[in-house]
Amino acid sequence: MQSTSLNKLDLLNKKIRSQAALYKNYQKQIVQNEVATNRISKEIAVIESNLGDIRENYSSLLTNAYRQKLQHNNWLFLLSANGLNEMWRRWQYISRIRDAWKKRAANLLDNQSQLEIKTVELATEKTAKAKLSQTAGALLKQQEGDKRKLEGVLSDYKKDESSLVADLKKKESERKKLLAAIEKIISAELASAPENLPNTPMGRIATSFKASKGALPWPVEKGVVTKYFGSKRHPLLPNVTTSSNGIDIKTTAGATIRAVFAGKVISVQAIPGYDQVVIVQHGTFYSVYSYLSKSNVYKNEELSVGDRIGRARQSDNNGEVHFEIWSGKEIQDPLLWLNKR
Repeated sequence: MQSTSLNKLDLLNKKIRSQAALYKNYQKQIVQNEVATNRISKEIAVIESNLGDIRENYSSLLTNAYRQKLQHNNWLFLLSANGLNEMWRRWQYISRIRDAWKKRAANLLDNQSQLEIKTVELATEKTAKAKLSQTAGALLKQQEGDKRKLEGVLSDYKKDESSLVADLKKKESERKKLLAAIEKIISAELASAPENLPNTPMGRIATSFKASKGALPWPVEKGVVTKYFGSKRHPLLPNVTTSSNGIDIKTTAGATIRAVFAGKVISVQAIPGYDQVVIVQHGTFYSVYSYLSKSNVYKNEELSVGDRIGRARQSDNNGEVHFEIWSGKEIQDPLLWLNKR
């Protein structure tokens, strides 16, 4: 079994975990949608009930007014009053009736408007729920397919466990060789460093690099981490422990690898298992770029942040890059230095 099998296993497992988290989020949105739909339905029922009462009262008011109009004219009603006081009271009576009509009519229109708004709201929520349910269903179907793929890779692993173990041992040997090579180069650079380091250009760039912790750009434009820093027990293979001096990033085929900070190239060499390896010095800090199919820099070249270093090697129709950060002779977790994109 080739090392790509373990990479496929890691990628599938990570993808399934992401799908599970996304599906859980969709389910949460669907529940929230149902709560909103129930609330709007209850509000519509209340409005329709109020609207029925208002219509009935308004109809009754109009009927009575029509009957009164048949019996007498408003002006005759006023002029037939016995004195100005009675005429004033009759005028107030007529005004109150007119105000009541206006208020009932306005109330009726307002409730009708609310009913229309809530009806549209309800339809929108139902459409959103249907889309969420459809998307969640498609995601669940995709997740089930990926789980079957994962089971297939696990089955292959069990059939050829000895081959994978041998491959892992080879990778571990290659990792130690890379580690030794980087340590040798860094030790030589530190040995030649000026005594009054903080007041030198080298010291100033180191201070600037340190201040950029958590904000460095990624060495590739797009990518997903497939292997993390340090020694870790595999989540699906209890007998497998993997170690890494940095992170592996899956990216697009032939992706451009760029410098994460300004500095000087102190080494460009081929190391078995890691292809082309470029080390860039940032004062007393170092960034290491491996799995390069091609390098575009030379030793002692001065780089600015974002300058092209090389191209990612190809792996399973994708690009792949191994990235490390060192502080002196101490290996760092790159994810603590890169920005949280």
